[in-house]
Amino acid sequence: MKKLFLFFLGLLPTLLFSQNIYWEKNLNGRAVALAINNNNNIGYVINSHLDSQIGMLDSSSNMVWSHTFNGWIDPPAFTSNLENNNYYLGKNDSISVFNENGTRIHRFRMPTEATEPTLLLASDKDHYLAVDGSRSSIIKRLALYDYSNSLIACWPTLDKVHYKATLKGNRICLSSWQYGGGFYTNVHGYIAMYNLSGQVLWTDSLPDCINNFNCIDDAENTYYVSEYLDYTIPLNPSMGLRIRKYDPNGTILWEKSWDGDNNKQGLVIPYSITHIPGGDRGFIVGGAVTRPESIGGDINEAQGFILRVDKDGNIVWKYKKDIDAVNRYFAGYFELTWDKDNYLTAFYCESDRTPGNEMNNFAQIIKYSIDGVTSVERENSEIPTDFSLSQNYPNPFNPTTTISFSVPTSGQVSLKIYDLLGREVSTLVNEELSAGVYNTKFDASQLSSGIYVYRLTAPNFISSKKMMLVK
Repeated sequence: MKKLFLFFLGLLPTLLFSQNIYWEKNLNGRAVALAINNNNNIGYVINSHLDSQIGMLDSSSNMVWSHTFNGWIDPPAFTSNLENNNYYLGKNDSISVFNENGTRIHRFRMPTEATEPTLLLASDKDHYLAVDGSRSSIIKRLALYDYSNSLIACWPTLDKVHYKATLKGNRICLSSWQYGGGFYTNVHGYIAMYNLSGQVLWTDSLPDCINNFNCIDDAENTYYVSEYLDYTIPLNPSMGLRIRKYDPNGTILWEKSWDGDNNKQGLVIPYSITHIPGGDRGFIVGGAVTRPESIGGDINEAQGFILRVDKDGNIVWKYKKDIDAVNRYFAGYFELTWDKDNYLTAFYCESDRTPGNEMNNFAQIIKYSIDGVTSVERENSEIPTDFSLSQNYPNPFNPTTTISFSVPTSGQVSLKIYDLLGREVSTLVNEELSAGVYNTKFDASQLSSGIYVYRLTAPNFISSKKMMLVK
């Protein structure tokens, strides 16, 4: 295994992430799960008191439909089919299938003797993955289905508590953790990579780690984030994030950590991680940072946080959402996911701390436009002989247009948009690209009509062109 490098993710200024908010939708309940279908409609699950609700918003945040069920859905048990746009909800020992109109079109039971609730873990365009026995110590089983609800494979997993899985291509990555003794003592985190037949490709473990999540990027690298314990502080171990990156063969490329900006004796808890689309580009992780008791905070007081981390483990930006500590507590970003146009959707939640209302939760679905997170598609296998920047098409445009460019050698490439005063309004590309011809889409939905300049910068090459937005 490659030598492990451990770094500290240093302090960075908090950016005005809220400037990129497209819309926010408020819901009454505790955030549980999100799933976005191929039409960019957003399915959600929330818990409210003793009930649960499944619903769907369109891409503009309008409520399309919702259904209420008795009992909570916990842990998250929800995914979508990217081909037929159906939603799959796991509850108790069965899976219900809802179409895009909100009609339940099918319900079937898991093929197992386990009595634990069904947990839907992940999906891609061809399959969805479920596990039962999500919290007990029984041997749990993974079940892989196609979208005709036919069982493809079913196999036992590690006997741990499972929190997150990723299904991508021909790989399944499963994160889990387990107590070894008393509460928050002798804990251990685990990660396992399987193929679609259930064969173990590689495994790894992290001591003193819980609440583990993973994602696989478009280059088949795996990111693994967990909450780690530092027992050097007696009786009250401090916690932070521990992050590892693995190559496709399971070799550790690096390990880094973040303590919530010197948040000693507070908690730094991850709740969701998602890779940045378009190759080896890093990831975004969301969760909660609690206020340290040592400065008068309540262990349940928390700020939600989002970190963007590049492929080398450096924090690009971070955002912490302030909380009304008098009336609310334990806030956090519980789910992060992308739509097909590379807008990030987050599920944020706060709990009510006023007397008599402790069971009340306030959820918020937020759609973001993230600078520099743009799908960069290689057009073909052609290797160009020169740099070039093409005129955008269509032009004039409203609100989207495509920009093509060529790079004859590998290197760092940036493509940025400026207004006529020279102010940068968007970063479409800022990464190392191999030689090739590329296309990328620019969405100017939040900009005013006018003329804008786009500039391609590469080693020994700079080129700019104008384009016109007409609304």
